Amino acid sequence: MPYNHTVRADLRVCPISAKYVGEVSPSLQPPSNLTANKWAFSATPSCPKTMAKQFLFSPTNHRGNQMKSIVRAGSACPITKLLTAVLALAITLTLNACEEKEKKQDGTTAAATAPPPPPPANFKTVKIGEQVWMAENLNIETAGSKCYDNKPENCQKYGRLYDWNTAKTACPSGWHLPTFEEWEVLEKTAGGKIAGKYLKAKSGWNNNKGKSGNGEDKFGFSAVPGGYSDGSSFDGVSYMGGWWSATEYGDAAAFTRNMGYDYENIDYYNRGTSKGYFESVRCIQGDAKATATAEKPAEKASGSTLTDTRDSKTYKTVKIGNQTWMAENLNFEAKGSKCYDNKPDNCKKYGRLYDWNTAKKACPSGWKLPSDAEWNTLVNFAGGETAGNALKASSWNNGNDTFGFSALAGGAGNSSGDFYHEAENEDGNWWSATEHDASDAYFRSIYYYDANVARGSNDKTALFSVRCIQN
Repeated sequence: MPYNHTVRADLRVCPISAKYVGEVSPSLQPPSNLTANKWAFSATPSCPKTMAKQFLFSPTNHRGNQMKSIVRAGSACPITKLLTAVLALAITLTLNACEEKEKKQDGTTAAATAPPPPPPANFKTVKIGEQVWMAENLNIETAGSKCYDNKPENCQKYGRLYDWNTAKTACPSGWHLPTFEEWEVLEKTAGGKIAGKYLKAKSGWNNNKGKSGNGEDKFGFSAVPGGYSDGSSFDGVSYMGGWWSATEYGDAAAFTRNMGYDYENIDYYNRGTSKGYFESVRCIQGDAKATATAEKPAEKASGSTLTDTRDSKTYKTVKIGNQTWMAENLNFEAKGSKCYDNKPDNCKKYGRLYDWNTAKKACPSGWKLPSDAEWNTLVNFAGGETAGNALKASSWNNGNDTFGFSALAGGAGNSSGDFYHEAENEDGNWWSATEHDASDAYFRSIYYYDANVARGSNDKTALFSVRCIQN
């Protein structure tokens, strides 16, 4: 039966593994529009229905960007196929997870939607703690990616740079772009404040004032300084590397994790990086976690009250998205807590200030100190870059209290009895339950002059406000 139609497909429809088997067979005649460096080979798979295929494969792109397939009408694509390929040497190709092809109304066959490919057999991976990471930057060519300075040799050395939307779907099947929290786990496992030193490659980093900027590569992660691009220019190669996380900061930005030649930690920008920038990608094994971003509500969140049975104080509560928060700061008197300026009136207005260890166990039964991830969920739901104004009480500068969260500027303090960021006029600071390392924990801040919610870490002995979230 003659072949009667042509379909363009992507090799990612049927991910491949290949090995040379040493047989010689005659090659097919490639179409005239293919360049001389393309290989031609034929195969006849063992199928439920008889089917013959001709493939044109480019050796210059072994991850497989384009494949031309000429197939019989009505042929089926089975789950697993063994093809004997021809070309000076025969190649055994095992095609896995090939999706059933969809018939068009005109009788032709369209290629099924392709999952991303598994990493090639020679792609390095490394297990660090309980996580399995790629041990080199991703280098799969796709729209939305580029080589540093548009030079292919930089892709070979540093991997490709991707914009955020491309990075989200660039990892092969069974791998995903890590969330901010997964980067946090890596950082903690690899040494906390000096994790960058242990994750950076042993070569390739610039010197800093005569001192080597290279790392010790203690775990085989081999982070290289691939730089970044703002879309029109390039910067940073050899002295910094930036890697996307899957965690968004509002609609226009997402968090990156960064390492540099002149510091030993893993840094990040607390307002995220523009999604239009091009950064490196490291994939982590496993299925992607659901994002924390949710649709914004059409109307103000619902509210209620709770009574703390320990001291009979009553607090307003508010449901924002799928979370239920206290709508005012905790004011439970516990050892390790203070009123701002040691004035009881400030406790009545702003709640008490707590060190982190006290804050961890200060919430009433059925409630808890929110994790860093739970704060992320709230911030994303409330508007990302403008969440601060949406969460501020209407009595505070630029606050519109969209959700009834009613954040106030309760200031901060320390264990020595000092107070700073004058209450009411400057900022509010709230602990999260998530540690940064043995001495620091993450917190959130809202400032009178800014629309966002800032994220940082501070010594656990600092005194900040507490907002409890329902279990």
